[in-house]
Amino acid sequence: MGIAAGVTYYVIDQHDGGPSFSLSAERAEEAVQAVVDECGSDVHEIRALDYQMTVVTRAKDNPDHWDEVVVQHRYHKLTNDGAASIQPEENEYFDATQVDWDVIMPGMVDEAMSHLPEGDLGDLSTHVTVTAIDEHTLERNYWREDFPMPRDLEKYDAESFEFFHDITPDEGRPVMEKMIAAAPLATVRIYLGHDYGHVSLTGNTDGEILDIATG
Repeated sequence: MGIAAGVTYYVIDQHDGGPSFSLSAERAEEAVQAVVDECGSDVHEIRALDYQMTVVTRAKDNPDHWDEVVVQHRYHKLTNDGAASIQPEENEYFDATQVDWDVIMPGMVDEAMSHLPEGDLGDLSTHVTVTAIDEHTLERNYWREDFPMPRDLEKYDAESFEFFHDITPDEGRPVMEKMIAAAPLATVRIYLGHDYGHVSLTGNTDGEILDIATG
C-alpha cells in the first residue's frame, strides 16, 4: 500500500459499507472511541467527512505534541500520521468522550438540512467539525462582559486587577471556574455542499444553534 515509515495502522472494525460518519451518531461515536482507546480522550478537533474522520489528539509518545489520527470508513483502519497540521494551545482541547453525538447527528444536521432549497441539488456532501472553544469564542458567546478572561487572572497584579474589575484574582478564580464549567464543550460546524451552493450551520455541543448561512 506504499505506507510511509512511522505510520501505524490499527484495525478497528469489520463494517461492510453502512452510513457515512457525518450522518451516523453511532458510526461517529465508534470511530472516536477507537481513537480515544488508542490515544486518550484529549482532542482539539474532530472532522467527520462522508467516509473519513480526522481527530487532532495528543501524541501517545509526547503529550505536548498533537497528532492527526484518520479513521477510514472503507478500509476500516485507524491511521496515526505522526503530526497534526495545527498545534493548538495548551487549553484548547476537550474531552472527546463527553460529546453527545445524538445531539449533533441527527439533530443539528437535520436543522441544517431543513435550510436546503427544494428540488434536485445533485451530489450532497456533509461535513461535521467539532472544535475546542478558544478564548475568543468563549468571550463572545459565553462570557460575562464585565468579568476578566482567564488569562487576566494571572496578567494583572492584585492592585491593578481590582482597579479594572472590582475584584481580586482570588475572588475571581472560583467565578471563572463556574463559567468555564457551564460553557459548552466545543463549537460545532456543519457544512452541506451541493451542486448549486451550500448551507453552513454553527452551534455548540449543547445543541444551541448560533448561526445558519446559505450560499
